[in-house]
Amino acid sequence: MRWIRNLPFATIAFIGISAVVYHFGLLSWAEPRSIERLILHPLIHADDAHIVGNMAFGILVVGALIESWMTRLKRIVRYGTLAYSYVVSLIVAAIWWVQQGFIPIGSSGLILAGIAIVIWYYRIFHDRLDLRGWNALGPVGLGFAFAFLAEIVLRGFLDPSEFGSVQLHVVVFFVSFVIFYGADIVLKREWKAKLLQAN
Repeated sequence: MRWIRNLPFATIAFIGISAVVYHFGLLSWAEPRSIERLILHPLIHADDAHIVGNMAFGILVVGALIESWMTRLKRIVRYGTLAYSYVVSLIVAAIWWVQQGFIPIGSSGLILAGIAIVIWYYRIFHDRLDLRGWNALGPVGLGFAFAFLAEIVLRGFLDPSEFGSVQLHVVVFFVSFVIFYGADIVLKREWKAKLLQAN
């Protein structure tokens, strides 16, 4: 029953909530420039392609990698990294709002912050990964995560009008990566040991 225990429950719930919000237009009341829109920006999507791309190729893959694949971390730490991804996305969206005058929508900020975490995890544990059962799909998921990041960067090269969006996404990724890389260097060995006790 270990596979049930390691199901990505928070990821599945987020996808379900996002689908309901999008289908019923539940956030249509949120003003384009408001605190409500800023706080709820990961749940707001522009069109079908936007939500399907984010949910299928982003949230599902990265969320499952964090919740179900990164099992060398305590469960509370895994959920903490999901919350951390939201906070990074929120901060960058707020800065963008101040500088550009609008709030970016969609969950790609969460996804890119999460990709940075997954890369950090792989860098640390690549030689000690648990590839039994569903976890054998972890490397495939990592490939999808890289493809998501590459698609965003490539879009900026192919369409100059997308440069601002690409810049925003890349900033989220690098901020998250630098924070985790820095934490890995700064944290004392005893603290790491406490964080890395599985479940």
